Order: sequence, then C-alpha cells, then structure tokens
Amino acid sequence: MTHSHATPEFYYILGGETEWILEGEKEIGKAGDVFFHSPYWNHEMKVLKSKEALRAITGSWAPFGDRRVFEQPFVLLEDLPQQKSSAVIEEDFQFHNFDLMEGLEYGKK
Repeated sequence: MTHSHATPEFYYILGGETEWILEGEKEIGKAGDVFFHSPYWNHEMKVLKSKEALRAITGSWAPFGDRRVFEQPFVLLEDLPQQKSSAVIEEDFQFHNFDLMEGLEYGKK
C-alpha cells in the first residue's frame, strides 16, 4: 500500500527482488541496491516472487534531528506474525563477528 510518513527511510537489499514505487516511479530492487526516500515521499515496496526470500537492512531516523516525529501515533497495517519460540538472539551473541556470515554468498572471502 502506498503511504508516506514524517521519517526518512533507507533499505539495503541483501537478497530477493522487490518492486519499489517512489513518488510514482517504479524500480526493481535486487541484492546490492539501496533505496532511500525523504520524509513524506509516497512510497511502496512489493516483494516479487523469486527463488530467494527478501532480505534487507532498513532504518529510519529523525529528519534534521527533530525527534518529535517519533512521538506521533502510528498504526500497523497488518498483524505481526507470531514469532517462533526458537527465534531468539543469545545473550552472548557477538554482532561484530563477521565470521558468522561465512558461507553466505555475500560473506565469502
């Protein structure tokens, strides 16, 4: 669903394919692509069927450091899926250990 909001966002696509609509312009996203939109841009992302599931890193932040945007009410458009009880990050997990990516296509040395 096309929408907009006060915070800018970025998406770095790690795998899978997506169709992006940014201010009415359509683009196909694939691994290695980065998408960015400014506050209040109309945008939408659709996951395209492919052999590989969508994997992406995404983030948003307060434009110009104005954190009031995070005080606004928000609404989830879909129910969140139930998380498996096994889907946990161990307390001693080392996020900075890049050897964890060994064997993945983008982590090969």
